[in-house]
Amino acid sequence: MNISFVIEDKKGKNILFVTDSGEALTLSEAITLAAVLVDEYLRMGLGDWLDWAAKIGIETSIGIGQIKAETARNLIKEGLYNPDPENEQLKPKNIHKISKAHLYSYLKEPVHSANLSAAKIRYDINRWAPFVDVSNLPNILGTLYSQGDIPVHGNPMPDENRGSQIGTEFYFLAKEAFK
Repeated sequence: MNISFVIEDKKGKNILFVTDSGEALTLSEAITLAAVLVDEYLRMGLGDWLDWAAKIGIETSIGIGQIKAETARNLIKEGLYNPDPENEQLKPKNIHKISKAHLYSYLKEPVHSANLSAAKIRYDINRWAPFVDVSNLPNILGTLYSQGDIPVHGNPMPDENRGSQIGTEFYFLAKEAFK
């Protein structure tokens, strides 16, 4: 999946987030992605920058989007993003065979980390769609991004700390960057 950043700003530049499968992120979803990345960036510690644990195959959050290897594996398996579509090992049918250490080589790259973050947001939107439309709820998407695959139900609530901060403070900060 290639995601092109094309949204209209005051200078007439278009920014639209489009996946290889043709799915597009709305402006609100794109801003939510930016807000999540701001949140992840601000929460990174020295260990996150070194990613030493990932290098030896330990499950840990990696890169600017703080994506875990197993999350990346699942997103690739679901067909939401593939950092190297020509690599047979990264095909959805083979992804279960690849090591966490091998996935690390992709997760540490900012472009793949951002694309996987966008894929995770799309995954959460799709997963919750039968119960509730969360696509325009940045506080819920921020919560889902940080909490992983919590059980789906009809009344999602934001985490009072992270989800709320992503949905308010960071969302509006990111929104200003798109102007």
